[in-house]
Amino acid sequence: MKKIYYLLFAMTAILSLSCKPDNANQTAVADSIEISGQKSYEISYEEVIIPVNIVANCDWTISKTDANGSTVDWVKTDETTGKGNATVKIKVFENTGTAERSAVVSIFSSTVTAYIDIKQGVNPNPNPDPDPDPDPDPDPDPDPDPDTNTLTLTFDMTDAAAMAGFPQAAAVEGKTAADDCFSPYTLDGTTYMFNPRNPSNASAATFPYYSADKSSLAVQSKRLVGLPAIEEYKLVSVSITLASNQRTYWDVAISSTIPEAAEEPTLVEGGGLEHLEFETEPEHTYNLSGTEANTMYYIWNNGTKGNSSGSIWIGSLTLQYEKEN
Repeated sequence: MKKIYYLLFAMTAILSLSCKPDNANQTAVADSIEISGQKSYEISYEEVIIPVNIVANCDWTISKTDANGSTVDWVKTDETTGKGNATVKIKVFENTGTAERSAVVSIFSSTVTAYIDIKQGVNPNPNPDPDPDPDPDPDPDPDPDPDTNTLTLTFDMTDAAAMAGFPQAAAVEGKTAADDCFSPYTLDGTTYMFNPRNPSNASAATFPYYSADKSSLAVQSKRLVGLPAIEEYKLVSVSITLASNQRTYWDVAISSTIPEAAEEPTLVEGGGLEHLEFETEPEHTYNLSGTEANTMYYIWNNGTKGNSSGSIWIGSLTLQYEKEN
């Protein structure tokens, strides 16, 4: 009798083990969503586009709300859902009101959420109430249609007030070499975002910066400066004017990628390496092709042959964009 009992017990244990699911020893991977770089923005009342890098291992959805959780209509994104890593552009419309306003952009899955806080300043010249009985124009002439297919922007990199949003030194507190460093520049009432960058795996975080004592934008060897990405417009020309008070002689190109420290980036067609030297060629224009709208491209300082150190000192940039058909 005891033998039969032991035999039954052993068979029950074997059946119990054999009925365990195949994935019993597998561990589920938790959802992860992070924002690479800046997570909080205090901007002026002007319209601005902010590129944001999402690092995720899951499906995600984006919402735009105020402090009470209500959806806002003055913040838009070019994507509302996605999966994995992505770059999303946040468009903040001009604040035409008389009060500061705030929004939260949430990127979330079913279990985790990442946040971007946006605070927009007050418009010093809010839209006035329309005249209920305006005087008619006795001799109206139709205004000519402006050329909306091209956009030319000139940025004065010697203007200390305009450059206040850029790093003011090569080291930026709280930033690592892999971080973005979005820097606003307001021109004719519109704010454009530049992005001083290190190579993605640089050993030290040394960002391009505004040099107050040299009144110019310093771009160190192997460093990059991202140029504004504009909705519906593609970058077709980059004109660099070197600072008049600095000797500059380095090889410079226009890149579509951020390389690792030991690698070269992917250069844009028409944006190949050019030797810039203040004494012989203080200005140079890159005429680009194959570019895309809403895309950030980069000025890249490659140093010079036989000398990998040194900065270029940019006095001004003129960027030309064309509307993508």
